[in-house]
Amino acid sequence: MPSHWRISAQTPLPVLHGWRAGAAECCRGMAQIRQYGDQRVRREGASMDKDTMKQTSPKAPPAHQYCCDDADQCCGRNNYFVGKKLTSDSFRLEQRYMNERRRLLNRAVTGWGVVYGFPIQTVGKDVCASEVELGHLKIGEGLGLDKFGRELFQSKSTTLALDNLLVLDGGKLVRADGNDLNARILKLAPSVDACWLLSIHYAEQRLGPVTLRDSCSCERTEWDRICETVVYSLRRVACEECCVHQECALDCGCSTNWPCCNDRDAPSKEFVAKRDALDADRNRLKQQVGDDGGELQKVEFEYDRRMKELVEEELRKAGNEHTRGGCRCLCEHLTDLAIAGECPKLCEVDDCTKADLFHGLGLACLKLEQDNCGKWRIASIYDACGPRRLVKRNDLLFDLINGCDLTRISRVGWWPWHRRPKAIDFDSFALAFGYDGTGEIGDECVTRDFWVEFSRPVRAETLAADCFVMTVITGETEGGWWETFRVPIVGIDTQLVPPAPDDPPGYVRSARIVVAGGWLDDAVYGRHSMFVAGQTRVEIEVRGDFIEDCNAQTVDANARGRSPFPTGNGVPGDSYLSTFLVEQRTLPAPAPRVRASARAAEGATR
Repeated sequence: MPSHWRISAQTPLPVLHGWRAGAAECCRGMAQIRQYGDQRVRREGASMDKDTMKQTSPKAPPAHQYCCDDADQCCGRNNYFVGKKLTSDSFRLEQRYMNERRRLLNRAVTGWGVVYGFPIQTVGKDVCASEVELGHLKIGEGLGLDKFGRELFQSKSTTLALDNLLVLDGGKLVRADGNDLNARILKLAPSVDACWLLSIHYAEQRLGPVTLRDSCSCERTEWDRICETVVYSLRRVACEECCVHQECALDCGCSTNWPCCNDRDAPSKEFVAKRDALDADRNRLKQQVGDDGGELQKVEFEYDRRMKELVEEELRKAGNEHTRGGCRCLCEHLTDLAIAGECPKLCEVDDCTKADLFHGLGLACLKLEQDNCGKWRIASIYDACGPRRLVKRNDLLFDLINGCDLTRISRVGWWPWHRRPKAIDFDSFALAFGYDGTGEIGDECVTRDFWVEFSRPVRAETLAADCFVMTVITGETEGGWWETFRVPIVGIDTQLVPPAPDDPPGYVRSARIVVAGGWLDDAVYGRHSMFVAGQTRVEIEVRGDFIEDCNAQTVDANARGRSPFPTGNGVPGDSYLSTFLVEQRTLPAPAPRVRASARAAEGATR
């Protein structure tokens, strides 16, 4: 029916039922529509000239520049309608569309790497699984995403030997006569010192063979289902490659020429114009009133009021929020972000399985050894975390923001004094050094209360005297200046808190300050000590930037308000600063003096 034919709104149309209507009824309905159209044309055709036809005939819409006929190019999905003929291509297109969109979101939003799981351990007769021989790996449940957004999912644990692994060389499958494992390994020049990267790959396994016979009586085999699974591979790498350091992909440039990214460091042009106009009005009114003091005061008052309103209006427009900046950096990064395209073709691994051997996900580095028969087998796990690229889930990111992975100062020995407004008595402060001023004292003195404990083991090599600073501040007699004096810290004792059973060697849980014995005897207990002059302030600083924990991260040592512990603001490093006041030292009363004549008389008596 031509597009310019019109059916009046009053013309009754046949009612078409839904998609359940039979084909015959649908055909009858379409015939009735054509019949009504023919009648309308015959009635109005006589009075319709060529000009009217030109006016009423709608022009064909121009072809849209984004329209395309190629479904692959358009990433088109099926459009279902009544009467559509569905073929295997229709369902194949539907599956492809859904898979590609899901994988696009995976790689563009989530990223790629190990999402969770895939714990790896060696098993054999000397472990718990007595039925499993030496040289086997047990890989647990896990989920990962490869570079193309495909899911690498293993629903339960599996045990693998070297025979179950694909041997790769540059992404190509290493084969040998009879598929002999030892021959495949020997092609890569193995040694007990070499490292081998264990990777997981996306694979598809065809299941359920179905035999079909076509019209020519020719038989062919199809597969009823496709199982999305994984395969594991092994390839030789340098041991340095087992430690994958994820570099920052965000590379920021300067944004000096981007007005939307710059902070407002000057008033707006509108504000400047209004301010200049206000100044001009003020000068004009001052000239009009002359030397009249009362009128001048009114002019100044009105000027101040209007200027205040103008400034408040400008501040409201500018807003009180301070932007973080860097918007151009994020914009350019996301604009130029390259997302992997269409998934590559899969390689035949065996008669029923295809896999992507070029884009595996590293899981661990292994070491190999030879058994008594000279055959190669898995010896040990060299590193089960270094080769892994990780996907950061939302809850993991929040934990990282809160610093859940950081080591903190969990306790301090002088915590009752931390930022205490009232000064502590001198005797308590002096005894905290572990010496009461009597008896012999050595060159070094291990303090009693000046210690810290860490929430995780820290590397003992990084704990040194320069990690701690103790400063005593006293008032100067002239001018009232504050003078600072550093306590001579000569060492660190780490024996206060014993290590946990699973702590690695070379790591400790606490640190205690060691001071010079001569200084303690003279500067603290001497009769001319600065503590005799008056009240003093003591500051103790712990430099967290110098101390590394068992994860090679510096200690999060920031103090938080008035709380003495735990420390931390969610960022590695920084310093813990604790202050308190010490009361003036009171010297004991001197012994009464005896006159020389009295001593002589006493001697004569004797």
